[in-house]
Amino acid sequence: METLLKKLIFFYKHHLIYHNDLIIATGRIYQTENAYHIGRLCVRKEYRKKDLGSYILLLLESTVKGTIYISGQVQAKEFYQKNGYQLTGV
Repeated sequence: METLLKKLIFFYKHHLIYHNDLIIATGRIYQTENAYHIGRLCVRKEYRKKDLGSYILLLLESTVKGTIYISGQVQAKEFYQKNGYQLTGV
């Protein structure tokens, strides 16, 4: 099992934004054999519409080179499209 896990997942990277010791935005990226995957991107409700989500996304994207897929919720579709991603599956 451990060998299989090493083949499937090479790394995870998380970015957090704090305000007064409170995490207000976060996101993660991880690598599989063929691509990178961004997910768990969220911004606290009271901090939304301040471009923090786009900033976290940019930070995550800047750490890798290659194909990136998003694992996001349907209600966030417009956010990802605004940031240059295309819908490929539901």
